[in-house]
Amino acid sequence: GVLLVEAEGEQGSAAARVVAGTADLVLRLARGKLKVWVADDRGRAVSDFALTLVPRSGGLVRRFPVLSPTGTFTLDLPGGIWTVTASAPGYGDATPAVVEIKGGESEARLALTPAMAVKGAVRDAVTKLPVRGAQISVMRLASPDGYRFLGRGDSTTTDGNGDFFLSAAALPASIEARHPQ
Repeated sequence: GVLLVEAEGEQGSAAARVVAGTADLVLRLARGKLKVWVADDRGRAVSDFALTLVPRSGGLVRRFPVLSPTGTFTLDLPGGIWTVTASAPGYGDATPAVVEIKGGESEARLALTPAMAVKGAVRDAVTKLPVRGAQISVMRLASPDGYRFLGRGDSTTTDGNGDFFLSAAALPASIEARHPQ
């Protein structure tokens, strides 16, 4: 099979895809840096966020919790193409950025989408009585016209009065209610 081999040390990092059993694999460590800026939809720095980096060629996903008053974070990465995204409490996820790390410093600028609190109630269509235990999910969309579904986001269940509250639903989104009956 094909293996992904990664190495990291003081001189930097490297990665290569090789066929199992290859005897002459040499990884040359090199410094590749990525500087990430994370801001809200108005361009203000977000200081508390989680950064996720996914190598496009396969390999380990890297996740970093970040506290930075300037909304910036710099890290060493093996060369290659990476998908970078960020998330933060009270915001929707940033649109992923694709960056190539070649040595030197690469950059990614991420803008977190707005989110808002959603409060509502679920009632039976016939009896108008509250529906307890209904599953409420945020259906995340990539554009206001709703043409690209990004999956379910936050979810909750209704209480005994049929009420629900979600502290931060990423926009644009739809709300879905399901009940087993």
